Amino acid sequence: MLPETIGSVKYFQSSALAALPGLMHAFPCRSGPAMESLDSLASRMKESFGFKSLLMAKQVHGADVLVYDGDPANVEVYRKKAFDAIISSTPGIALGVRTADCLPVLMAVPGHAVAVVHGGWKGILGEILENTAQTLIELCRADPEAIVAAIGPHILSACYEVGPEVAEPFRERFGDAVLKPGRRERPHLDLEAAARAALQNAGLKPENTDCVRCCTHCSPELFHSYRRDGRPTGRQISFIVRL
Repeated sequence: MLPETIGSVKYFQSSALAALPGLMHAFPCRSGPAMESLDSLASRMKESFGFKSLLMAKQVHGADVLVYDGDPANVEVYRKKAFDAIISSTPGIALGVRTADCLPVLMAVPGHAVAVVHGGWKGILGEILENTAQTLIELCRADPEAIVAAIGPHILSACYEVGPEVAEPFRERFGDAVLKPGRRERPHLDLEAAARAALQNAGLKPENTDCVRCCTHCSPELFHSYRRDGRPTGRQISFIVRL
């Protein structure tokens, strides 16, 4: 799978979300070998994709969901608020999520609202995906089967060795299918499988969850990776916006 290019940004798209009218979304790649500031990256994305505002929150690997109130003055205010998912029904305001191995998950209730989710292992165990889906259902008075979700590039199971303190809670919650055998007799966690199970638990139809299956860890030319590069690494900003 090769990325598309618009302006100065290389990016991937979900075929499921791209088929929905009135939306724009992208899972952008890194900009180059150097770590780019989030403000610089956000500016390039706004210029390349043509949206005016990008709303992001302070991500803390939690399970709390922010519902944007539509006030443009609060876009900057929310950047300091601790939320790992954002929902908006306001056209023209892009919702962004920062990742460098975790799952960026974009959701849409066609014609009503969109959402972004930061899906790290702690958040997935904390039910961030179910919380976001349930909030969308309540906000839009929607059938959960109407929600379309897309999982973006993240660390795939072949590269994601975990210890028992992570593996066992996932096994208890989602079963053996989310863990793969590793070469060193340590389990590897399949975040996509866990996310799909969580979304199905929330009522989404399996066929309405799409995945751009690219590994951030083993694609250094395309993505930043915390597991590969350590703490001083950059981030990708994935987004979705109602037009």
